[in-house]
Amino acid sequence: MKFVWFLVEGDEDERFLTHFLDRLAPKFHSIAVEYKMIQYAKKKSDDCLNTIRSLRGMDNDYFILMDKDQYPCCTHCKEVIRAKIGNEADDSRIIVVEKEIEAWYLAGFTTSPLIKNLTVPSDTNGVDKQRFEQLVKSKTKLPLREAKNAMLKEYDIEQGRQRNRSLDYFLKKIEALIEAENVQTG
Repeated sequence: MKFVWFLVEGDEDERFLTHFLDRLAPKFHSIAVEYKMIQYAKKKSDDCLNTIRSLRGMDNDYFILMDKDQYPCCTHCKEVIRAKIGNEADDSRIIVVEKEIEAWYLAGFTTSPLIKNLTVPSDTNGVDKQRFEQLVKSKTKLPLREAKNAMLKEYDIEQGRQRNRSLDYFLKKIEALIEAENVQTG
C-alpha cells in the first residue's frame, strides 16, 4: 500500500481536505493508495524538515498546502515554506490555496437547507476567512464549523474547480498522481 501525505496548516485545512479526499477515495483505492494528513504550522522547522526527508526517503508522494493569505504571490508563499522546511520541499509539491481554505469551501457550495440564499461569487480566488464569514453569517445562524460541514455535504467538485483556480490546480496534481500510479500498476 502506497501513501500520499498531505501537509496542511491546521484544523480547517485538514477538515476540508479529509472530506474532499474521502469523496475521491474510490480513485485512490483503485490504485492501492491511501492518504494521510500532517498539520505542520505549529511544528518546529526541524520537525518539518525531518518529515519531508522521511517521506522522500520512503518514496512517498506528498503535497504541502499553504494559504496565500496576505502574501503577494505564490512564489513568495513557496519561499515561506522553504524557510520553514528547508530546500527539501519540491516546488511542484507545494500547493498555494487562493486565498485561504475558506475560498475552497465556498467554491463548490451549491445549496443547503441550513444555509439559504447564499450567493457564491463566480470567482472565489480572492475570498479570505473574513469575507467567507461575512457571507455565511448573513445567511445562517449556524456556528461556522457547522455551516462548513453543511456546505461540504452538497459540494460540487467540478463547480469548485471553475470558481477557484488553485482548487483546479490541486485537482490536476491529484489526477496526474492517480494517472501515473495507474500507468505503473496497470
